[in-house]
Amino acid sequence: MLEDQSLVICLNDQYSDEQNRIVEIETRKVKKAQIPFYKIIKFLTIFEEENIYSDMITMIKCRIENIIDNEMIEPESIDLFLKLVQEEKVEINSVHYWDLYKLSEIFRVKSLEIELERYAKEHSEDLDFIIRLFNEREKRTKKTSEKIQQLIDKCSINIEEILQQKFNECLKNDNFSNLPISTIYRIIEGSDKEKIDHDLLLEFINQSIEERCPLFTFIKLSKLSDDKFKSLYDD
Repeated sequence: MLEDQSLVICLNDQYSDEQNRIVEIETRKVKKAQIPFYKIIKFLTIFEEENIYSDMITMIKCRIENIIDNEMIEPESIDLFLKLVQEEKVEINSVHYWDLYKLSEIFRVKSLEIELERYAKEHSEDLDFIIRLFNEREKRTKKTSEKIQQLIDKCSINIEEILQQKFNECLKNDNFSNLPISTIYRIIEGSDKEKIDHDLLLEFINQSIEERCPLFTFIKLSKLSDDKFKSLYDD
């Protein structure tokens, strides 16, 4: 699959009445009414004149500003999220995936969670998506890493196996270099050594030789092209 393949989503496509919070209103001499919360906000405009409405807007603004400051979520991802909440159709790809996933959890947007799980299943062999997901799991806190692993398990994605099978492609992916060197070392260990492009591996090591020098363990001189062999000794 091509990198950064996109998917057009709309929250209405996965929205159901079961996701509505039902408010029960029962008073003396009046029959009990069960009204979805969003309809109360939509039709009873009295809330616009009360502190409840302004407090809600203030809370949302503060939460978003706090997210940008502390959650390392890109403003562009916030823009996409707000468009989705406005029921617009939005094109998403692996670049914004994890930001949107975090926002769906923070604001408890069930229909967005469903769409993002669908994206993960459909892109379970998309190398760029997998590497970004793996990066997020490796660098986040234990709690967040566990959430990512739950998503990986739910979508039946065997990340390390896919990266081992597509190791030569990984070497050409900019995001692969963001993985910890210990993780890259482990991936190479599990790869088919006979299929490794040693010229590519040498180029990858040379891009950050101080950090990646442990990977020289896997370089076989006999597998290098003449030019790469010569450059190795010239350097």
